[in-house]
Amino acid sequence: MNNEETNNLIIQPALDMEKLQKAAEEYAMKGALKSIEDFYTGYSSPFRKAVEQYLENMVPSFTLDLPGIMALLNEALAAQMKRIVGQAVAHSYIPMMSRLLSRQAERIDVSDIVQKFIDEHDYYEKESISVRLDKSSYGWYNLHLSCDEDAYEITLHEEYDRSRLQSEDDPYRYIILNVPRNSDYSGLPKMKCSVPMGDGKEAKIELPFGQGVLEDSFLHYIANLVVFQTPIRIDRTYFDDMIESEEE
Repeated sequence: MNNEETNNLIIQPALDMEKLQKAAEEYAMKGALKSIEDFYTGYSSPFRKAVEQYLENMVPSFTLDLPGIMALLNEALAAQMKRIVGQAVAHSYIPMMSRLLSRQAERIDVSDIVQKFIDEHDYYEKESISVRLDKSSYGWYNLHLSCDEDAYEITLHEEYDRSRLQSEDDPYRYIILNVPRNSDYSGLPKMKCSVPMGDGKEAKIELPFGQGVLEDSFLHYIANLVVFQTPIRIDRTYFDDMIESEEE
């Protein structure tokens, strides 16, 4: 082999065709993306020209009917408001509903209800809080709770489904059937929901409360007891000491 042949062998590169193929595909993709970008956003973009032509035909003049412009603005604002409301629902309403529809306690005492009411009104003077529990001649109890303008009348009915009692002597034998009305509300209509079950079917749920329950944390607590028919024990009938102990 002469010197010329040796030099040719040295300067000839060994090409990796697999790498070349990958590089070609990569740059081809970049070229395609650049072409798409130029088509839609480039200086000479036919898409931009078409949009500009459309907008030129839509440019308002002093003689143009303004309600058409306002309709477009209202639509944009409505879309923005829908987005904001959607976020509010996701971050506040849904978590509140989740807590409401999750069992908070298996069993409670009537004093737990009173304590919850006292805690929710701890910023009031204790003299303004009134709690009274009366037993009717029919066997149920009426719990009267009031503080300033907030007033609730809660009826604790004896459990009608005896199978839910652990025994005939089970002291947790009372339940709340309905959410009481706060004196601030004119009424608490029932809330009806439809839940998709698949195959085009849906289940209808009727919740025993309406507007105001999610805003009133005490009613929220009572509504949870209603939804799950939480068993309640009458552990005491005198509550003045509970109110007074909050002042210490």
